Amino acid sequence: MTAKRVLKPVIALVIVILTVGVFGHYLAGHPALLHQVGHTPPLTVLGLLVLDCLSFSTLILLMFGTLELYGKRLGWTENLLLNAYSTLANFFGPGQSGPAMRGAYLKRRVELKIKEYAWASLIYYVCFAALSGLLVVAGLRPWWQTLIAAVIAVGAGFAALLVMRRRKAAFDAKQAERRRAYLIIVLGTMMQVALQVAIFTTELHSVDRHAAIHQVLVYTGVANFALFAALTPGAIGIRESFLVFSKHAHHLSNNTIVSANLIDRGAYLLFLGILLILILSLHARRKLRIKPSAKVPR
Repeated sequence: MTAKRVLKPVIALVIVILTVGVFGHYLAGHPALLHQVGHTPPLTVLGLLVLDCLSFSTLILLMFGTLELYGKRLGWTENLLLNAYSTLANFFGPGQSGPAMRGAYLKRRVELKIKEYAWASLIYYVCFAALSGLLVVAGLRPWWQTLIAAVIAVGAGFAALLVMRRRKAAFDAKQAERRRAYLIIVLGTMMQVALQVAIFTTELHSVDRHAAIHQVLVYTGVANFALFAALTPGAIGIRESFLVFSKHAHHLSNNTIVSANLIDRGAYLLFLGILLILILSLHARRKLRIKPSAKVPR
């Protein structure tokens, strides 16, 4: 095992320990926050679980888009279970375990090459970053400036993808015609980001009814960017740090940030519990056994 592989889990563990310590110290000095979070309405928690389930469904859609790009197929149940497993692995495993697990499984199951999976993932990450950036701009600038930024972002994104595609020696020209697959990935990413806005809106309004929409947009954009530096499970500590250090942009108090994130973590753990029950109920080990890949007609 290389030093780099050892260092990442150690750094992640240190960040988690520091986060727990800082949160514990902060809550000790602000006991009213625990009381407030403890009295979160059940309907709010239920609403967050529904939104988390809808957000999870976008992963299934994105998987279909990725496979469509290269003429591959997975059944609905197998797609659902693969994303359920990888979502759990991504939260409890070191680093970005989820995408790595999906890539390895798809390589064995449908013969999707790692570089092909990486290309489809790159499209997703470019879209995700562009949309998150637009949220920040939309929350800080007038609508017409946001519109200009959107046009620039879309143009720059397409230009970057075209340049990178031309450098891919193994890229099949026929696959460039799969506009439907690209559209699925883009629309799936848009739905995912929109659901993130809904989730954070619900959480922030549960602790601060005066949180304005422009504040929520900036908050969501910043929180999304924290995922790119997610060394810890669920970006624990990373996301909170991003949000605290960007207070000058979204103008939400530390109390609001801490309370909203406590609710978010609690609801998401409940959602992961639902995923675990789903996996067990569908007999995932039998459903996800590796079989020889069937050739898909082009």
